[in-house]
Amino acid sequence: MNLPMMPIKPVRPLGPDFRRKVRDNLRFSAASRGLDGVLLLSPANVFYACGFNFSVNERPIGLYVPVAGEVRLFIPLLELENAEPIEGVTLGIYTEFREPFIQCHGWSRKRRRVGSLSMSWTPGSWLRWAP
Repeated sequence: MNLPMMPIKPVRPLGPDFRRKVRDNLRFSAASRGLDGVLLLSPANVFYACGFNFSVNERPIGLYVPVAGEVRLFIPLLELENAEPIEGVTLGIYTEFREPFIQCHGWSRKRRRVGSLSMSWTPGSWLRWAP
């Protein structure tokens, strides 16, 4: 007995509007808890919130979604080519680990420096963005 095949609708990718709504929800959630923002480090969470897909390695990648201000995607220089097409984020690019600290500089899509990030990977680590 042959059963007719039901047509399958193609899956559409999650677009920039969907990802903007996700980030807006993160902003609202952070603000309602009295936080300055949310730092996403999980590859699945970063992908869901901005669309940047990456493999976990020794170079950390994170997405910082502040309550107010620009969303920043912090990436190693080696990922620049893959991250440039991502919409709705300002890239923070760092070169490599030199000491226990990473210096990272934020760049706008027009390659203008917009700030610096400092991270320490010691116990009690800290993160600071300076525009």
